[in-house]
Amino acid sequence: MSLFAPLHEHCIFRTREKAETHALVANELSDHFLRWHGERIDTRLCKLDTARLSLYSLQYGSEVSIYPEVYDQFSLVHFSLNGGIEVAADGDTDKVAQGRVLVSTPRKNINLRWSHDSEQLILRLPHDLSCKVARALDQPSLHETMLRTPGLLLPEETSVFWRSQLSAFVALEGVRTALRVSSRGSAMLKRVSLCFYCSSFLLCQ
Repeated sequence: MSLFAPLHEHCIFRTREKAETHALVANELSDHFLRWHGERIDTRLCKLDTARLSLYSLQYGSEVSIYPEVYDQFSLVHFSLNGGIEVAADGDTDKVAQGRVLVSTPRKNINLRWSHDSEQLILRLPHDLSCKVARALDQPSLHETMLRTPGLLLPEETSVFWRSQLSAFVALEGVRTALRVSSRGSAMLKRVSLCFYCSSFLLCQ
């Protein structure tokens, strides 16, 4: 059983239509222009939602190019669960291979090229929350570094650690949803945020 099965069980839509794919993904993440490089379309979007953070699993089933609008007061943390993507932001280009993590905070422009087999786990991180966590760590420079870095590619060993934190969060949310009782979810969310900033700090040293 996949570590991320609880996330995959929360599929909010699946479609084989180009126009519907664009409209539904834009509504959840960010408005964008979408170019298809193949005819096989099998888009699936899954979501775990909490009070402050949203975690998505997104697949297109085809190679695509995505040109989003610059993100408004949030960053997207991409984890390549399967396949990979190429991200060009503000003149810098990063290849996010399977198993790697990229924190995306473009200021001017961004485009993404997804491989046909790519599945991305995407964490939508509000900047007010990231600022609060950085101050709690007494490391406000971490938030500032993220804001001025369009693409923050985490090292391989840190990506492995990030994956373990995501899988723990997904498992916890799966249990909470199944039992429909209160849990230590908010504490885990804080831990996920702290781990993200610890990862960023390791990269910036």
